[in-house]
Amino acid sequence: MRGFTLIELAIVLAVMAMIAVYATPRYMEQLNQKRAILTAQETQSFLDAARSYRMQNGSWPGQASNCANAKSVLENTSPPTLAGISATNKYNQAVTPACNANTFSITQSIAQDWDGVVANNLPGTVISNAATYTIRSTIGIPGSEPALNSKLSRVYTGDPE
Repeated sequence: MRGFTLIELAIVLAVMAMIAVYATPRYMEQLNQKRAILTAQETQSFLDAARSYRMQNGSWPGQASNCANAKSVLENTSPPTLAGISATNKYNQAVTPACNANTFSITQSIAQDWDGVVANNLPGTVISNAATYTIRSTIGIPGSEPALNSKLSRVYTGDPE
């Protein structure tokens, strides 16, 4: 009975190592892209639920305590306006709501190089601290928001030719 030689096994292992070296960065890129998309979707759902609550009740959810408990207030409405959203984002960072009389915001940290991706997928979102990759998404009282003025220009600036 004949087995594999040490050289044959070394070649197979070298080929498998090259495949792993090539595939790992692509896998991590896809994983982070999915995280960014899901984080943006969940943040938008949270903001939409807060906006809906404001329209129905005349105040932001949990406004008495500076909206720190907004998530639990939205989950406990009947029917729940926010369900299935975790208190942490897909990067395992806390999602922190805050509000004042006119605005409701969500602050969260994202992974390096992905804070801009998430911010660009959410209207009204800015990178509030580039050193910690923290973004803040803010909405205003319904009807007073400037829509997507910070994301889309309605002023014609191009050359028709």
